[in-house]
Amino acid sequence: MKRLMTIVSLTVFFCAFFLSCKEESQEVSLSDPGNLQTEIVGENSVRLSWTDKNTSETGFWVFARGEGDTFHVRPVNMDNPLPADSGEYLFEGLTPGKGYDFGVQALAADPKNNSSIVYTDRVQLPAVLGIPSDISLTLDNDAAVTMTWTAAKSAESYSVYVKSYTDADFGDAAANVTTHSYKFEKLPFGVYEFGVRAESGNSSTDIVKGKPVRVQTASKTPEINSVNTSYAFVNIEYTSKLRLTSVAHGLVISETNPYPNTTDDRVFWGPALPSDKKVKQLIPNAVLEYGKKYYLAVYTSEGTANTYYSETIEVALDEEPELPVLSWKKIANPSGVPSTVEVYSTETPLNGRPFKAWYAIADCGPGSDVEFRVMEPADNTLKTIDKQVEEYGEDCYVLVNGGYFYKPSDWTSPFVIDGVRPLGRDAYGGSNTSDGGWAVVTPGVLGVDPSGKPDAFFWMARPNDATYYYRMPLPTVPDQAKYWYEASTELPHFPCDSTGWNAYNAISAGPMVLYNNRVVVDHTHNGSYYTTNYELRADDQFPGYLPDRTVVGHTADGKVVLFICDGRVDESDGASCPELGLIMKSLGCVAALNLDGGGSTGMMLRDQHLNTWEQGKGTSRRSEYRAVWTTAGFFKKRAK
Repeated sequence: MKRLMTIVSLTVFFCAFFLSCKEESQEVSLSDPGNLQTEIVGENSVRLSWTDKNTSETGFWVFARGEGDTFHVRPVNMDNPLPADSGEYLFEGLTPGKGYDFGVQALAADPKNNSSIVYTDRVQLPAVLGIPSDISLTLDNDAAVTMTWTAAKSAESYSVYVKSYTDADFGDAAANVTTHSYKFEKLPFGVYEFGVRAESGNSSTDIVKGKPVRVQTASKTPEINSVNTSYAFVNIEYTSKLRLTSVAHGLVISETNPYPNTTDDRVFWGPALPSDKKVKQLIPNAVLEYGKKYYLAVYTSEGTANTYYSETIEVALDEEPELPVLSWKKIANPSGVPSTVEVYSTETPLNGRPFKAWYAIADCGPGSDVEFRVMEPADNTLKTIDKQVEEYGEDCYVLVNGGYFYKPSDWTSPFVIDGVRPLGRDAYGGSNTSDGGWAVVTPGVLGVDPSGKPDAFFWMARPNDATYYYRMPLPTVPDQAKYWYEASTELPHFPCDSTGWNAYNAISAGPMVLYNNRVVVDHTHNGSYYTTNYELRADDQFPGYLPDRTVVGHTADGKVVLFICDGRVDESDGASCPELGLIMKSLGCVAALNLDGGGSTGMMLRDQHLNTWEQGKGTSRRSEYRAVWTTAGFFKKRAK
C-alpha cells in the first residue's frame, strides 16, 4: 500500500512539473518594433520613431551604428532604457556628413525574450556648410573693388553682396558665383560694405562682411605719412596725390563716424601745399577733448568734382601734465583798493627752481565796483607802469604791462579800448619764417564785453576791415604749414565760423597759453618757434630762456586774473610758456594770454611796485625797467 502511495505522489509531482514547464514555455519572444521612421532635425541630430507591437515590454534600447562601426554595438541608452510607452528617441552629437543606421529593440522581463534589433536604412547626415573666411578687399584704380575669400567647406556656390555703409542691411545678392573672388564695378564714390555667404542646396550660411572700403580712385587717394600727438595738438604729415598744388585739402574728424567725410563731419582747412605736395597740419587741443578718441582722415578735392580720403586713423590727445602746487599768501590791500580786488604772492619753487610770482583777481561783471580796462598814455609817449599809474590816478587799483612795443605799423599787439580798435593795430600777420616769408596768424586776444564779462578768442583784424573772433587758432606750423590770406567773403568762416563777440576792453600779444581749459602750447619746436605757438612768437619764448612773465586770464565764473613772475634773477628763474598755462589753470583760469615780458614785466598795486626792477644774477645784476605802451588793469567802475 505504501509503495502505491509513493508512485501516485511521484506521478502527481511530475505532472505538476510538466504542466508548469509547459506554461513557462508558452511565454514567447517580443515582437519586433515596426514602421521605423527617421527625421534629420539638425546638422548632428536625428529623431527615430517606431510603432510598438507589444504590451508586455519593459522598455526599449536604441542604437546608432555609423558607417565603419562594427555590426554589434552597445545601445546608446544601455544604462537608462526608454520607458515601455516610448515611441521615439532623439539622437544628438552625431557627426555631420556621416551615414548612420538607427535601431530599436523592445526589452522583455527575461532578456532572452527581447525582440530583435530592427535597423533603418542608411541615413546620410548632410555635411556642415563651411563659412567663407579671410575676406580681402582691394580698391582698384578704376574705383572698383575686388573681393576674395577662402573657400568654404561643402560650398557649391557663393552669393556676394554690397551696400552703402550707412544702410542697415544688405539687399538682394549682387551676384552668385562659383569662384572665390568677385569684382564690384561702377560704384559711385562713397563708403561701402561687402559680404559673401556660402550656398549648398537649400542650405546657406550667414553673410560674412569684410572691412568697409572707401570707393574712389586709388592712385588719387592721399597718404598719411606720420602721426604725432602731444597734450596740445594732433600733428599729421600727409601727401596729396592730385596733380595740382592748388587743391582743396585738409583734415576731417569725427567722434562717432569711423569714415569721416567733408559733408557730415568737422573739417579743418589745410595750409598751402608745397611743390612736393607734402605738408604738416595741426589740430589744436583748443577744439579737442582730453580722454576722447577721434576718427581722422585727410581729404583732397578736385574742385567741385570728386573728394578723395586717406585711410582713417584713430587719434587722441596725450595726458596733460600735472598742475603745479604753489602756496599763495594774500597781500593786504592799501587804502583805496576795495576788497573785491584780491592780490596774492608766492615764493614756492616751480619744478625745483626758485620762483617768485604775484597775481590779482577781481570780478569785473555786472554789480561789481571794479572794471577791467586796457589803457594807453594820453600823450602818446612810452612810459613805465608806475608813471602810468600816476597818470591814471586813484581810479587805478592794479596795473600790469600790456602788449609788445608799440609801433604805428606793428600788428603784434592790437587792442580794443572802450569798444574801439585803433586803426593801424591790425592782427593778421606772423613773424618771419626761415624762407624770409610771412605767415598768416590769428593772434590771441582776451578782454571783456560791455557788461564786464571776460572771454578769449583768436582774431583776424584786417586793415580798415571788420574784426573776426574765432574759437580756434589758425594752426600755423612754422616752415611747415603756412596759411595765406583768404578772400574777405571767407573771413567769417576762416579758420572756423567767427563769433559776434562785442569786445569793449581787450588786449593781444601772445602766445595764448591756456584756452578752453587746455594748455595750448608745449615744448615742441623746430629750432626757432614753438610748433604749437600759433602766433609765431619767436625763440625767446622757449624753455631754457625763462624771463619775467606777464599774463592775463579769466576764470570759468567770470573773474579776470592778472599774473606776473620774476625771472633771470637769483631769487626767481621765471617760467616757460607751457608752465604759464599750467600755473594759470591752477589758479582757476580757463583761458590765459601771455603779454610782453622780460624788462617790461611789472605789477603796480596802487603805488606799490611788487616785482623787482632788476635783471641778472650775481654780480651782473642791473636795473631793467622798460617803458611800455599799453597796460591792463583793474579800475574803479565808471558810470555808463
